[in-house]
Amino acid sequence: MSEFLAAAGVADWPDIPGYLHPEVNPVHVSALEAAKRGVAFVTYDYGIDGVSIEISKYADCCEALLSDDDRSTPIHIIGGEFYEQADTVIRPHWKRFQIEGVDGWSKWDGGKWFSKLFYEDMPGGSEVSREMAVEIWTQAVSIARRLAKYVSSEGIGLLVPVNINSNPGNPAYALGLVLVSEYLGIYVINSNHDFLWEGRTPYSRGGDGKSWLGPVLREYIVSEAMHHLGIPTTRALAAVATGEAVYRETVWPGAVFTRVASSHLRVGTFEYFAARRNTDALKTLTEYAIDRHYPEAKSDAAPYVAFFRRVAERQAELVAGWMAVGFIHGVMNTDNTSISGETLDYGPAAYMDEFQFKKVFSSIDQHGRYAFANQTPIAQWNLARLAESLLLLCDARTDFE
Repeated sequence: MSEFLAAAGVADWPDIPGYLHPEVNPVHVSALEAAKRGVAFVTYDYGIDGVSIEISKYADCCEALLSDDDRSTPIHIIGGEFYEQADTVIRPHWKRFQIEGVDGWSKWDGGKWFSKLFYEDMPGGSEVSREMAVEIWTQAVSIARRLAKYVSSEGIGLLVPVNINSNPGNPAYALGLVLVSEYLGIYVINSNHDFLWEGRTPYSRGGDGKSWLGPVLREYIVSEAMHHLGIPTTRALAAVATGEAVYRETVWPGAVFTRVASSHLRVGTFEYFAARRNTDALKTLTEYAIDRHYPEAKSDAAPYVAFFRRVAERQAELVAGWMAVGFIHGVMNTDNTSISGETLDYGPAAYMDEFQFKKVFSSIDQHGRYAFANQTPIAQWNLARLAESLLLLCDARTDFE
């Protein structure tokens, strides 16, 4: 990886995406088996703050879930600074690794770039914008070198960044993590603000974005049942009680669910760039998805069509599996249609107790769009949306049809 980073050079923002997807080392084990080799939690610094306490809880959970009688799963705590108070939350047997100089963006380089981005005019293509791109890349490479060396030497199989992109985040740290995870083929769970039901977001439709313990345990049980039925699915890594009260029709205990998947690429991801006619980003996304999930499509005369064909085959097999066991997904929108062909999002999902072809489980599905009987045509409709997006990259409409 050092040779790859040494050869890379960035002069402006458009140069960076070209280095985000190098030749990824293939991952030959499941996320669960990889995690058992070692889990590393990554943030800026550790003390007695909320993030450190949060990491301690998740680390305890991972250690308990992943260890067995013969071997304890190694836990690694990685950050830019370890304050004395951290000893109260970081267990003595967990391994610590310090990346000196790493800090939140508001403190990094005296807050220079944080201030320029948020409080000064920085037009795209300007000299100061290019200077910022070079500086972020330089910092990212420095972080990636040190982190990659440690991750490789310790055999770490799962990285869990916490608050890397929030409060206020550090794009260089995040970029360094992306380079390491992609180049070395390391599984990643982006923690805190990407946990399910962690809190209010711009997409929580005015709700609090939180969950009580019941739905968390239900997704754990249903997703594990799906796995053992032999049907592709995301898996449950952890279900963690938050200690917070969640207010619904009454007061319930709050919880957070950690979901593991071969990737979280969805048809909706492709629609996002297609709707904005951002063909460069769409092309990058599609080629990344091919490399990650269907590399054999690259040798086809029409790789994008071959990619679509494989996604369609996986979706057909997946929905057939659902229908065979009486499973109703409940919210089969394009954002819940996984490119890898895994069952994703068990919100209003359920198994039928008695056969009813038009059975609906979602309380918001008033017209039966996602009823048991409609799952096959809805899958076809979702695939049509993917085909529409890919048509921006080629003119072979008849091939998709």
